Amino acid sequence: MTAKVEPTGSLLRLVTRFVAAAALLLVTGACQGSVPMPGMSPVAPSPSPANPAEDLTPSTYPRLLRRVELVSPGASLQDLRYDGEQGRIYVTDTAGYLHVLDAESGQPLARLPYSGELTLDETHRRLYVAPGDGILPPGETPAVMVMDTETLQLVGTLPNSRYVSLDVDGHRLFTGQRLYPGQPTPDNVRVYDGASLQPLGEIPQPGIPVYNPLRNELFILADTVYTADPDRLQVTGGLLPELQTQPFPGCVGCLAVRDGHLFPEANLLVVEVEPISTGGGPGLYPPPRYFDARTLQPLDPEGEALPDLLPTCGSQPLLAPAVQGRVYRQDLYIRYVVYRNLRVLDADGHLLDWRDGLALTFIHPATHQAITAQGYVIDLATLTPVSRVPAFCLLAYDLAADLLFGATQADPERSAGEGEALLVLSARGGPVQSGPAPLPEPLPEQPVTAIQPSPDYARDTTVFAVVGGGQLYRSRDSGHSWTRLQGGLPTGDGLQLKLAFSPAYGQDQTLFAAGFVGEQQGEGVWRSTDGGDHWTPLWHGLRFLRVYDLALSSQFSQDQRLLAYARYTRLIPWERGAGLFRSEDGGLHWSLVMTATEESGLPPPEAMIPARPPTPPDVRLADQGRRLEYSQDGGQSWQTASLTPPPGTYFLALATAPDYPRDPTVYVLGDYNLWQSPDGGVTWRPWPDPRLAANRDYHNGFTDLAVSPRLADGSYHLFVGSYAGEFWTLEVHP
Repeated sequence: MTAKVEPTGSLLRLVTRFVAAAALLLVTGACQGSVPMPGMSPVAPSPSPANPAEDLTPSTYPRLLRRVELVSPGASLQDLRYDGEQGRIYVTDTAGYLHVLDAESGQPLARLPYSGELTLDETHRRLYVAPGDGILPPGETPAVMVMDTETLQLVGTLPNSRYVSLDVDGHRLFTGQRLYPGQPTPDNVRVYDGASLQPLGEIPQPGIPVYNPLRNELFILADTVYTADPDRLQVTGGLLPELQTQPFPGCVGCLAVRDGHLFPEANLLVVEVEPISTGGGPGLYPPPRYFDARTLQPLDPEGEALPDLLPTCGSQPLLAPAVQGRVYRQDLYIRYVVYRNLRVLDADGHLLDWRDGLALTFIHPATHQAITAQGYVIDLATLTPVSRVPAFCLLAYDLAADLLFGATQADPERSAGEGEALLVLSARGGPVQSGPAPLPEPLPEQPVTAIQPSPDYARDTTVFAVVGGGQLYRSRDSGHSWTRLQGGLPTGDGLQLKLAFSPAYGQDQTLFAAGFVGEQQGEGVWRSTDGGDHWTPLWHGLRFLRVYDLALSSQFSQDQRLLAYARYTRLIPWERGAGLFRSEDGGLHWSLVMTATEESGLPPPEAMIPARPPTPPDVRLADQGRRLEYSQDGGQSWQTASLTPPPGTYFLALATAPDYPRDPTVYVLGDYNLWQSPDGGVTWRPWPDPRLAANRDYHNGFTDLAVSPRLADGSYHLFVGSYAGEFWTLEVHP
């Protein structure tokens, strides 16, 4: 079988892999000093979270054991099984290969022309490679490949099959295919002798087989769940009769069984039931259906606090174990956008807390830690990152060896010529990891999305730039040379990063960063006390992690007050808006002050903390950047400026002289131009610099504009960035 399989798998697995996902969690600090305002909902106090586990030592954190480069550019890792008996790792990829690795060293032992989902039978030393839902080359018939794990030889094929399930004790095999609405009905489920691979018969029902050793019974997934007797080869009943009686099976909005997973050690059958939807997504995903695997009685996952299903990038999901009496349950919404929540329940199923903007991919009950899609190691008692591993999508976990296996996630630092790599991690035994050190390097040829000079720029000539997918750079020589800041700072494609400086930055070197990725992933708040070299997460009590703005008290060095503004979407019950958090201890603890249905409904910083109210310029952008307006009466009335952007372009940003309005100079940045007004927006002239006047298009248009504080000689600097990673420091003399 030489198929190049492009897996589809369950939608949950795809979301986990490609939406970088995630979001969900719990625990928050007590709300103190709520300030009700019109249109806002005061937030009731919530109990303080438990203290972090005190028995953790620096050796209890996950650690990376090895990274193995396996696939060519454009290919992805598909599935994995760990064979402790043979000391091997089996990995398939989407380029059509099965890789066999030595488990101890990671060295490749073989590469075979088979690909798909893997099922390992260590007892009989067999490995089964099944196409699953993968796309096969034209004309190729789906078949399950059967490998001998001692010789790595192909010993047979099971034709017209995409899925296989094993009866290890009886050494029987069951094969089948998924049913699709409007498609030809596939063959019935077939039964084979595991030793000879000879057919024993078939059960008169097509679908995906799942064998239950606790009852010597077969489940057949075919939009619903049928039960069958594998000895008599008969269908005996069904678990979800309501799905069988839908008037129009396969219609948009109808429910259908997608996958079923048996966990004998937990006595659970977990069935994923998904709404059939168009490409935009179905909205809120219903929770899986749970059944007692011995009695087949339906179970209530909420009332009985059953473990949640953790999707993986491989074919076998995990159960999320309870930790210190708490159950972690994740909710998912997909309808053109993706939202994620994490709810925390007690042993009786009562809600303790929840989080927006955080996704857990693995939970370890012994260390009381979880790992997120971004690679954060989370202390579950405080829901705060305590260490870090490389970002990965989990393929498999082996309990006996306590090993995690994952595929590297999208990495802005990865060369276009690199494919996904396999990561092997020990779930514990490593020291704290906070990220690499600062790296001197030029700005990359990516958009400069934000520019912020140091408050002490007149002395330190330091300026920060956010580039591309949220990478933060620092220059200490007015933009002539650059250093990429890491040290634990969030990274990743699509990251929106916001900086805020201590007013005494020149003395305390303290700055904060906050960010988010789209609607589904929050990064919380981070603090550096050494000018950006190292960063510490400040998440304690921060229920909403999609923070879009920060504000520090003008007396921060004395009162340690700061504010965080964050967006949130609560899925159960539905609630959407923005929240204002306040910290009185420099970000170590947060309390939720209030929420509002719109961001504009939250109070400005100067209403909440000692802050210098901004001086609004007498110039503003109008008509979504198509016009400029100026005022000569303090904003009572506005007039349209004579300056208009060239056809097809827009005004992007405004900046004023450092001591505006005493110096009424105003600057406006357009897609391809920079202009200056010496009189508060009444008259305008182009900035006289040939570097900025070069031919520009959407590849190298301008992106952001900023102004430094005044220097000792009375001059100041104007900073301009572009889509091509260009950065200019322009001198303005009095």
